Amino acid sequence: MLRSAHRPSLIDPDNNIVALIHGSENCIEICKVEIMSPGPHLQTLCLLELPPLESNALCVISAVEKEWVQTSQNENHRQSSRRRLIPFRSSRIATLFFSLKYGMFNSTRGYGMIVSVANLLSAARSSCGDASTIPWTRWGPPATHIFPLRENGHPGYSLARPAGPFWIMENLPLVIRDYNLLRKWQTQSTTENASSLSRPTVAPTKVIGQHWVDGEVETHLPYHDVVAIGDRHRLMYCSDAIVDREWLVGVWLLVSSWFLIEGPQS
Repeated sequence: MLRSAHRPSLIDPDNNIVALIHGSENCIEICKVEIMSPGPHLQTLCLLELPPLESNALCVISAVEKEWVQTSQNENHRQSSRRRLIPFRSSRIATLFFSLKYGMFNSTRGYGMIVSVANLLSAARSSCGDASTIPWTRWGPPATHIFPLRENGHPGYSLARPAGPFWIMENLPLVIRDYNLLRKWQTQSTTENASSLSRPTVAPTKVIGQHWVDGEVETHLPYHDVVAIGDRHRLMYCSDAIVDREWLVGVWLLVSSWFLIEGPQS
């Protein structure tokens, strides 16, 4: 096991697989929860390298988010849950979000990374569980999408926020990002609040950074954005949000009560 890690993130409930994200080691450790005497422990399956860094650069992972996915109520899932040793939920997590902060020459720069869990697990299974290290070039480009975050005058996106199986990238205008290109979107337009569906982005995405060995990173994970034109500034202050094809629901938490405000997305 590595010395320190960001909090564990469950990525495969049925097989008790978790990911440990190590900013100081610039890698993701994929582990399996094993139940044996004298107690449960984590078995390292493999290490997935993050984009290689210059010798004097440092990577700090300040946040890890995952899609909010409702637990399935299907009877088959309930039966499979009873067969598992650990009562994890049966719901699937399709993507994770990492907030990456790079430091170099007394300057910092922030980036977001969306990771496809299916691709990540595929890379882990290819290691045959021998705790080997898989280079970034073997798994990272097709499994991830890296983009700059807006901070300190630098252009980029806001910190991505999970909203059901989608990600909110901006508030004004509201930009909802979907990494499942098989999902069909249906939007309606009105004179007051029009929505537009962009064509899927499938071309490689390049970002420049002096902290990376090659001076840039190219990632290939496709996505598409839905842009809703209208006043959504209140989302900046809500605690959680859920999105489907027609509705956007924001939840605000107060000290002693909570409010639920909902409205049509398009």
